[in-house]
Amino acid sequence: MSTLSTKGSGPDTEVWGGIFRAQIAIRFDDELHGEIMARQYEGAVYLFANNLDLKWRPGRATIEMQGLKKGTKFEVIDEQRQIIADEGKFSDQFEPLGVRIYRVEASAITSPARH
Repeated sequence: MSTLSTKGSGPDTEVWGGIFRAQIAIRFDDELHGEIMARQYEGAVYLFANNLDLKWRPGRATIEMQGLKKGTKFEVIDEQRQIIADEGKFSDQFEPLGVRIYRVEASAITSPARH
């Protein structure tokens, strides 16, 4: 897997919304590069992920999220499909320079620090 790339301050992105925060990371196979950003809105968490490989290669990414429980369902926005998470992570395929937006109910994620 390639090195971690995230959007935000420090090595982890934190989701803030007065309810919880969670560390999140994206790792691509085959040394591809990408980044991920998370935002909370109206009781849901949205993950914005992209493949930034400038050689135009497709690839598989694993998204790790603190507090994510096995069986959690993520909606893939505008793709009419869902992804079922494993404990703490899920994976998806990205086309060259592909972008994905995932939606999950905030209540489905165990927060490490409730406010």
